[in-house]
Amino acid sequence: IEQEKEIVLLTNSKYIQSDTQGIYKEVIERLKTGYWILFSGCPCQIAGLYGFLGKKRDSERLITIEVVCHGIASYEALDLHLKYYNSSRIYRFRDKRHGTQDWKQSQCTTIEQNGEEIKLKRKDDMFYAIYAGWMLDRKSCSNCQFAEINRVADITIADFWGLQVPDYYKQGVSLIIANNNKADTMIKAADAIYTFKESLRTAINGNPHLFTGYKLIQFHPIVMWPDFFRKILPKRIRFKILTNRMPYKLFWALYKLGTIYLVKYQKKQLISKFQKDDNLLKLLNNANRGGVKWPKPNYNNKKIYK
Repeated sequence: IEQEKEIVLLTNSKYIQSDTQGIYKEVIERLKTGYWILFSGCPCQIAGLYGFLGKKRDSERLITIEVVCHGIASYEALDLHLKYYNSSRIYRFRDKRHGTQDWKQSQCTTIEQNGEEIKLKRKDDMFYAIYAGWMLDRKSCSNCQFAEINRVADITIADFWGLQVPDYYKQGVSLIIANNNKADTMIKAADAIYTFKESLRTAINGNPHLFTGYKLIQFHPIVMWPDFFRKILPKRIRFKILTNRMPYKLFWALYKLGTIYLVKYQKKQLISKFQKDDNLLKLLNNANRGGVKWPKPNYNNKKIYK
């Protein structure tokens, strides 16, 4: 987009991999003609852009933003979801058209069914059940080389899970990490966001995908030999497994629990590494809010974002 009024085109949560066909070429052409570009995507997409640009990646007119990625689900997850509900399309994975004063109220999926818009609560959403179960993720997403503490993009953003904030921040609070001086300058210059400093330890405690993308689900038989199990399993049984229905959820839980304990071990190793370097330890633990009290948000002023 090129105009502020087009920002709406970039909104909404998107749980399916975006189509990057042609976008890298467009970026390089715009840079040649003097454009400033803000490019956002998953870390692997930012890495792809850098690889395509080569030396031009160092342009001061290019700023990159990555989201802390959970993993990318196959389009099969979307197809199974639509078939289950006899629907032709998903309008929104998180519907915020009727207000966003409480982020929990947007935890629903809006689909088309018999020509009408139908809302599904998160607990009833088959797509999200598959997405949260990881078994239809790309295999590379269960061993992501970009989910590490040394981030790829200029700026890293995510939900700030684990942060203790007043209840009146119903819209939620975002995590923003400046990974270099250019990003730090840009964030400090923004006049439409309220920011405070928080420690990296708090961030990684609530969001392990900041430092690891490793999941033991990659060793699940259905993930290792998907074509084989598509042939031998009845569709009804396979669907129940992918959506974590009982009793199959019990078998999935073994991989989930194993991943949780592995993440805890990896975090312990990371902190131990930081403790051996005074500068890194300071970065890990320095939480400076400057004595600023949390102001009550003005939800009527669209220039205020948290």
